[in-house]
Amino acid sequence: MKATICWGLLLACLAVPAHGWFEKPSAGEPSTASAAEIERGNRLYREGATEEAYTLLQRALFRDPDHPANSTAYHTLARIFLDRDQPDRALAILSRVPERDRTDVTKVLRGNALLKSGALEEGLAVLTPISPEALPQGDRFLFFEALAEGKARQRKTLEALFFYYAAASLATRSQDNNRILDGVSRIGEKIAGSPLSREARFMFQGTAAGQVLALREAEKALREGRNGEALGLIQPVLESRIDFPARAAAAELYQRITGAPWERRHTIGVLLPLSGNYASFGKMVRRGMELALEAFRQEGKGGIRFLFRDTASDVARTVAALRELVHREKVTALLGPLSGAAAEAAARLAQQEQVPLLALTPRAGIPDIGPFVFRVSLTGEAQVKTLIRHAAGEQGLTRFAVLYPADVMGREFAELFSSQVIAAGGEVVASRAYRPNAVDFREPILLLLGRDPAEPLPLSRTTEGLPENPEPALPELPFQALFIPDYGERVGLLAAQLPYYDITGVQLLGINSWNSPELIRRGQGAVEGAVFTEGFFPESPRPEVRDFVKRFRDQFRETPSILDAQGYEAALLYLKLLENPQLRTREEFRLALSETRDFPGLAGLLSFKENGEAEKTLFLLRILKGAVEPFN
Repeated sequence: MKATICWGLLLACLAVPAHGWFEKPSAGEPSTASAAEIERGNRLYREGATEEAYTLLQRALFRDPDHPANSTAYHTLARIFLDRDQPDRALAILSRVPERDRTDVTKVLRGNALLKSGALEEGLAVLTPISPEALPQGDRFLFFEALAEGKARQRKTLEALFFYYAAASLATRSQDNNRILDGVSRIGEKIAGSPLSREARFMFQGTAAGQVLALREAEKALREGRNGEALGLIQPVLESRIDFPARAAAAELYQRITGAPWERRHTIGVLLPLSGNYASFGKMVRRGMELALEAFRQEGKGGIRFLFRDTASDVARTVAALRELVHREKVTALLGPLSGAAAEAAARLAQQEQVPLLALTPRAGIPDIGPFVFRVSLTGEAQVKTLIRHAAGEQGLTRFAVLYPADVMGREFAELFSSQVIAAGGEVVASRAYRPNAVDFREPILLLLGRDPAEPLPLSRTTEGLPENPEPALPELPFQALFIPDYGERVGLLAAQLPYYDITGVQLLGINSWNSPELIRRGQGAVEGAVFTEGFFPESPRPEVRDFVKRFRDQFRETPSILDAQGYEAALLYLKLLENPQLRTREEFRLALSETRDFPGLAGLLSFKENGEAEKTLFLLRILKGAVEPFN
């Protein structure tokens, strides 16, 4: 090796014209020219002028073999030899670094060279003890790249991918980044089709490495005739803004699957609370949306992507995210938000920007903001109308009473119910409030019956239940149905007390928040025959619901909530509309949305009224023999 280095130095000397530069300095006097050339050579290498750097550094070493700055020249020359895939020459030049000047950088270069020369265990033994935090960025890149290659050769796949990912985040040159992703690609080809591939794609989703792994998995799926799976893998790669060298190959694969060139026609902006107090709700809506998009892709359709933005239910963040989606991402339309204040701010700005927005909040008045604002949500008005249509229209009931919690939700529902009963020709004979955290409902129940709460009850009545010797029957109840807009656990507690006050044989009516196991557990026989509304019922026999529930359970191993269903339904509506290739502009999409009639949603047929409010069928559920079942 020493002979190789000597010949290399000699050839370098012969290749450069003699201008006196090779004259050696006097003994004991380091050459300032050598120091300047070494500094300049190192800089040229960092700037990418490798050949010029190589010549300058060789010249400086020949001029003054014992110069104190030579160690940095040895390190840079070792890097050049590694770039040229000449590990033996890199090891030879590193052997000339004096012991006093050997650092972790020397070890990184030596470990890298050992690996490239085939000395796997020796190279890893040199690299493993090094702490990357103490290394300059460029050397950290080499450190992680070397470890990645070593682990890949040891078949420690996930470790190798982790180190490749770490190296990619430090790459400053395109050739370095491409080399790293080539390593990821080789691993992807080996593990495609295995459980390890799924795990790796999950770990590195949202990165260039993840895109490469998905591409390799899609290629294998296509080779094995699983075209739908291949399409489902490759479309997210093409729809992502993450750049990686194989994007052209991904587009070519898409064309092989579909027979048509890749074209992203639409981007949908989604505004959801993915952090903060309402993050759990936002994440449920998001997974429903992503499930709809996945089903859409599996049908061989594409060209549409969803961009999710976190609002944290904050008005300022919502407005900033909406502006970015509209102006920078050029979205065709928007979905969300969930919370009332954020939704109202978004709706006003969407109307101003003339971008269609489908809000997912029950806040009153949202669709009335303007023609670009729509809403598909389980509103109080829709629930109340469904209940009265059933109780007054189908059961023929005319006299109603309301017991409600004295909070915002309770008051709003009580007012809605009373106004809709009157509109239907019925009468609300009594309406009473109770404390939101009440557990004893004696006073509001007696007031509802027109009795004085201060009047003592007969001694025979106890909290254990009905008396053994009942008092004479009380006068007929003034109402036929009782509406209680509260949560299931409190309704169960309240309903269990009603028979004690001889409130039996009335139709109990409720809202979707009744849908809780606590309603039946606490209410027991007192809630038998009760009817309440719901926007989603996973046990429905409807084909759309059964398909959604199966997909959801297969994916998440749990039963979907109404928020999962709401996200799925809203996303599916958008996707079905955007299947039409004639829809290109925001205005065209707005018009198509406004003309939607009888869309097969998860609760039934969905249409939009003139003001942008969704008109949809709700489920009516009833309690029969201690279980919840669909009434309609």
